[in-house]
Amino acid sequence: MNETIWTSNSFGNHYPVYQIKRIEIIRGPGSAIYGGYAEYGVVNIITYQGEEINGIRLSATAGQMEKGLGRNNLNISVGKKIKDFSFSLSGLIGQGQRSDQNFTDFTDSSYSMNGNSYTNPRYLNFAINYKEWSFRSIADFYYTTQRSGYGTVIKQGSVSSEFNSLFAELKYSKKLNNKITFTPRFNYKSNEPWKSPAYDDEPAYHIQGTRLTENIILSYDPNRKINVIIGAESYQDNAKYQTDSTFFTDNKTSVSYLNYAGFAQGQIKTKFANLILGARFDKNSAFGQAFVPRVGITKIINNFHYKFLFGKSFRAPSIANFDAADSNGIKPEFSNVLELEIGYKISKNSFFTINAFDITTNEPIVYYNNYDTLTNASIDLYTNFGSCGTQGVEAEYKLKNKKFSLILNYAYYTAANKTRISLYESKSPASLLAFANHRANVSATYLINEELSLNTTASFYGKRWGAVGMDSLENPILEKTDSKILLNAFVNYQTKIKGFVIGAGVYDALNQKFTFIQPYNGGHPALPGPSREFLIRVQYRLQKK
Repeated sequence: MNETIWTSNSFGNHYPVYQIKRIEIIRGPGSAIYGGYAEYGVVNIITYQGEEINGIRLSATAGQMEKGLGRNNLNISVGKKIKDFSFSLSGLIGQGQRSDQNFTDFTDSSYSMNGNSYTNPRYLNFAINYKEWSFRSIADFYYTTQRSGYGTVIKQGSVSSEFNSLFAELKYSKKLNNKITFTPRFNYKSNEPWKSPAYDDEPAYHIQGTRLTENIILSYDPNRKINVIIGAESYQDNAKYQTDSTFFTDNKTSVSYLNYAGFAQGQIKTKFANLILGARFDKNSAFGQAFVPRVGITKIINNFHYKFLFGKSFRAPSIANFDAADSNGIKPEFSNVLELEIGYKISKNSFFTINAFDITTNEPIVYYNNYDTLTNASIDLYTNFGSCGTQGVEAEYKLKNKKFSLILNYAYYTAANKTRISLYESKSPASLLAFANHRANVSATYLINEELSLNTTASFYGKRWGAVGMDSLENPILEKTDSKILLNAFVNYQTKIKGFVIGAGVYDALNQKFTFIQPYNGGHPALPGPSREFLIRVQYRLQKK
């Protein structure tokens, strides 16, 4: 879903949560298979398919914050499977706000975000499947408003920013025999990120990026203990300014880059360990070459399991990185990631795992602002700079039975033993800007009876460093924020009408008013988040037999 200009992805009342079947988080370096957008991990969102919908699903959500609208969203899904053919069509339309609090910039100008921070989604997901063929298309039009600009309050009032994307995928998966599966795939995406009109001294921004990807994967299973995946991929990135007065650095209105890649991964299961070996090689017409290997060792022994992972991954520079590179140019950043995990199955319903990690990123792509004395203007630039990283530990406990489920986890990181980048560092050698060294989460679901269920979540964020002002030399003044506990609770009631469910809940029940801190020295104060929000939701599911 990341767009190709900045490789960004916007959040906040954006995606249709009630159309999601499950979310898979693939930890660690994913570049060996997924390329230059998977440096630290992959998030795989799986929506309900036609045979799972098998009729119609409707849901409507209304939320109210302290001073204004929280969200009003309407979801609808239609799907069916008939013999070898299935289809699904899902949509979301809504209106929301990022916050109802006041924003104050470093010059003490202020405004209310209530009515000035809309997050309005329009989303359509269509899929059809027939035997070995599948096709999916997504239209994602996300409309937002803001007044915070690049850190100072916009004088003329709120300004719109649109994030418009179109996606399509055609895939054919053919089992050539009981050992070999052949899968060619074609992907297309078109993005218009941060589309906005001119305001104050800023010009209008409208750039379109497209990517066409061809991918072929061959999977070979000679026996139950060995699996080999070999793949090849190529894509072409194009970008074009849609405004008359804006150009890339070479005074052209459009650019184009080609990328070719080959990748392979093998899995071998033995009595003592399961071994995973993988690697990827990319050749790009703009940044040159990138090679990333990875190795993993896993095994379950009675009630114990362990995992060892070492991988190298890379982040491919975006089109905006190339366009705004300083005189040193720009190239990929590379990360080395080391993970060691052990776990124990306490009983058939409960598990405990602990994971230690070490991450080092070399020559990360860093944004900085430079003042041009010739034009008396600030220039946004990108460069590869030094190295950085973190070390840490995570622990998790899971319990699940017929009536109750519980997940507890805790995470700690430190940057004290790593080289740091000045734009990211805080006053503490262990901390990076915006990120809490200590995090803890609790999620519990209790089925009170057949009709009534209760879900609660609590997230603890330790103290975080952020900028609260600028000194006379335009250096940030850093302070620590207080710790926060975000407590959410939701109750669902299955009515006497089959398929009709009513729910009510509250987000941020303790009214902590979480803030979003800029994780680098970019001159933007912390952005206020939402206040306590009360919600009601109705769902109806009509299933065909």
